[in-house]
Formats: sequence, C-alpha cells, structure tokens
Amino acid sequence: MESNYSTSEAEKDRLSRELKDLREKSEFLEREKEDFEFRFSLLEDKYKKKEMDLIQSLNEARSMSGSPNTSSDPSPFGDVTLSAIEELTKRLESLQNYVNDLEDEVRSNKEGVSAKDTLIEELTLKSSDAESLQAIIAELKVSNEGKDEEIRRLNTEQSTSQSMQEASSNTEEEEELSHLKNELYTSKEKISELEDNAMVILNDYEILEKDKAELESQNEALQNKIKALSSVDQETNEDEKDAVLKELRDSLERYSVEIQSLSEEKRKLLHALTEKEAQIKNNQIVKCKFYFHTEGSSETNAKLQDTIKELSEKTDTISILSFECKDLSSQVQALKDQVSKLSEAKTDLQLKNEKLESNLKSQHKEESSNVDDGKIVSLESESSSKKNEEIEAMKADLNIVTAELDNIKTENKKLGDLLREKESLLLSTNINKRKTIIKVLCHLKILKVTTLEHNLKDKSDSLSKFEDENQKLRAKISELESESSRKGNELHDLRSLLDKINSELSSASEEQMKLQQVVAEKEFLLKDSKEKSKLYFQDQST
Repeated sequence: MESNYSTSEAEKDRLSRELKDLREKSEFLEREKEDFEFRFSLLEDKYKKKEMDLIQSLNEARSMSGSPNTSSDPSPFGDVTLSAIEELTKRLESLQNYVNDLEDEVRSNKEGVSAKDTLIEELTLKSSDAESLQAIIAELKVSNEGKDEEIRRLNTEQSTSQSMQEASSNTEEEEELSHLKNELYTSKEKISELEDNAMVILNDYEILEKDKAELESQNEALQNKIKALSSVDQETNEDEKDAVLKELRDSLERYSVEIQSLSEEKRKLLHALTEKEAQIKNNQIVKCKFYFHTEGSSETNAKLQDTIKELSEKTDTISILSFECKDLSSQVQALKDQVSKLSEAKTDLQLKNEKLESNLKSQHKEESSNVDDGKIVSLESESSSKKNEEIEAMKADLNIVTAELDNIKTENKKLGDLLREKESLLLSTNINKRKTIIKVLCHLKILKVTTLEHNLKDKSDSLSKFEDENQKLRAKISELESESSRKGNELHDLRSLLDKINSELSSASEEQMKLQQVVAEKEFLLKDSKEKSKLYFQDQST
C-alpha cells in the first residue's frame, strides 16, 4: 500500500510537470486558433467583397457593351472563371463545416473531461477510505495490546490478593491499605496514560486531516490540468471518443458501486466496534453487581450493611461533636476577649491611682507653702480623708475586677477540660471509624478478587473473539491492497489514454498548419482568378 502511495506521488509530480508544459502548449495553440479564425474571417470578407466587385464590374461592362451573353453560362468569363469561383465557394463551405465539427468535438471532449474529473474524485475517495481503514486496524492492534497488558495486570492482582489472604489480620490490613494506595496511584497513571493516548490519536487525526487537504489540493490541480487539456483536445476521432466516454461511464458506475459497498462495510465495522466496547463495559458492571448480590456473598453483604450502618452512626456522632467543639471554641474565645478587656481596665485604674497620688502630693506641697501652720493640720486631715476614700473605692473596684478574673479563669479551665474531653472522644471515634472503613475495604477487596477471577475468564474469551476479528480485518486489508493495486493499473491505463490525447493534440497542431497552407493556396488562387478575369474583361472590351 505504501509503495503504491509513493509511486502515485511520483506520478503526480510527473503529471504536474506535464501539466505545465501542456498549459504552455495550450496557450500557444489557443493564440494560433484565434489568429487563424481572425485571418479566416478577414479572408472570407475579402473574398465576398472581391466577388461583389467582380459581379458589379461584369454588369457594368455588359451594360456598356450592350451585347447580351449568348452562352448558356451566365458568366461572361466562361467556364473557367465561374467554375473556379464555385470551387472556392465550396471549399470555403467545407472549411466552415470543418470548423463547426471541431467545435462539436471540443464540446464532446469537455464532457469526457468532466467524466474523467468525477472518476479521479472517486479514486481519491477510495484511497482515503483505504487509509482510514488502515488507521482503524492500527487502533485495533493497539487496543489488543492494551488488553494483553490488562490481563497481565489482573494476574498480578490475583496473586497479590492470594498472598494478602494468607497473611495475618493486622499485617493484612496494613498491606491492604498500601496495596489500595498503589492501585489508586496506578489507576491515576493509567488515566493519564489513556489521556496521553487520546492526545496522540487526536494528533494523528489532525495529521490525517492535513493529508486529506493536501490530496484535495492535488486533486484540484489534476482537475485544472484536465480542463486545460480539454481546451486543446480537438482532434479525437468520433468513434474512439464515444468508446472512451462509454468506458469512462461504465468505470464510474462500477467505482461508485464499489465505493458505496466499502463505505457500508466501514460503517458496519465501526458500529460493531462500538457495540463490542459497550457490551464489555456492560458485562463488567453487571457482573460486579451480580457478585455483590449473589447467594455466596450474603454473609458479606450483611456484614457490609452492618458496617455501613455503624459508619453512618459514627459519622453523625462526629458531626455533633465537631459542632460542640466549635461552640466551645467560640465561648473560650469570648472569655479570652473579656479577660483582655478586664486586664486593660485594671491597668487603667492603676494608672489613675498613681496619677491621683502624684496630684495629691503636689497639691499638698503647694498648700503647705501658702497656708499657716494652723491650717496645715486641717488640710492634711481633709486630704488624707479624701485620699483614703478614693483609695478604698479603687480597692473595691480592684477586688471586683479580681473576682471577675478568678471566675473567668475557673470557667476557662472548666471549658478547657471539657474541650480536651470532647477532643479525646472525637479522636477515639475517628479511630473506630477508620477501623470500620478498613474492614469494609477488606470485604470489598475480597469481592473484587472474586469478580476479577470471573472477569479474567471473560476477557480471555473476548480476547479470542478479538483475535478472530483481527483475522477478518487482515483478510479485509489484503482485499483492499489488491483493490488498490487494481486501481493503480487503472490509473496506468488512464495515463496511457492521456498520452494518446497528447499525441492527438500534436497531430491537431500539424493539421492546423496544413489548414493554414490550404488557406494560403486558396488566397493565391483567388488572386490568380481575379487577374485572369481582368485580362479576359480587357480582351472582351477590345
């Protein structure tokens, strides 16, 4: 298949070069054709004008001489001049008919080229279908390799599960936890690997889309080439052209039927693959559910239901305790804020006391310097009494604050003890919850081992089925390769037909040169006949 693709690429390059040459040749022939048509029209107009002048001059000479023509020939020049004029007229009519035939052949060749375009499009679609089938086969091979790896992994899991069952209870729980962690890690790695594979498949699909766009551009180039050839293809024989058109129509119908059958087979294969994948997934889910609800696992299901019920009760207890812990934490925080406020009030009272003592001392000094000795005793007694009253009031405030602080500290201690008790209870509840979770995981692991044993058998059966399908796909690939080789032979035949058309184009150019020579000879004969008619007219006039 790859060799055919490489040869087709080389042939496309060669055809592109030939297309360039043929395009130049076509432009040259088009210019020659336009020049020939222009000169032919001028020659025809000139001939008609000369014929009218000759007839007019003959009529004038006949009227001047007054002698009627006694001959049965209506021309005064005799049989020679009139026969030459008639022969030229017939030849001009034959040339006009020949030009009309050429135009009809060009139109029919254009229709044949359109049929060739459709044939090339069908061939391109068939090659793209073959490439898509090859991609599907490669994906199936990759999926089979992944299934082999899955079977090996299941075997290793079965051996590890058997070794876990033989170990002791404590070590079994620890190994089970570690094994579950490893399985979680491997499953994550497998998911990432599958994502990478999906990205690779998407990249391959984008590459295939780019290749499809390139093939479409190449197909457009070939179509342009065939359109250019259609403007040059003018000299094909009518019988050969009809045979070629009939052959192209038959091949087009045959190709359309084959392509439709191939697309139908491709759709069936894709539908079968999707059904197989969905069936495998559904079988796995149904078997897991079956082993969870069979008679052999009734005791395990009862234990699981009890543990799940116990787990839900423990979860409710944990939620209640966590809510109470949050409430106690908020109360402790409020008490801490209240203690900080009271400590700030205590410091403010101490500062006020110190400030008051300093004010009293300064006032006592000022009054002692300004009053007599008799008043000093009374002032000191008044100041001391005021001072004692203020000190007693401050002491009372301090006692109140101290009592509140003691109460807050005792309450804080009680709350702390309660919080520690709740935390210890929560910790023990979490430990019990973990133990029940471990027990549940152990039971689930035992069930998983039993399901894996049955799944292993099912996957071996599905693997054998996939191998049979792969054999069928290989046979289909061989058929497609033979079909591709046959299409290559048909392309070779079309290429030979193109070479034949090129040779016919060269012969058409030679025929055009001959036609130009014939026109030049006709022009020379027309001039000669005019000279002879003038001489004869002079002889008649004399």
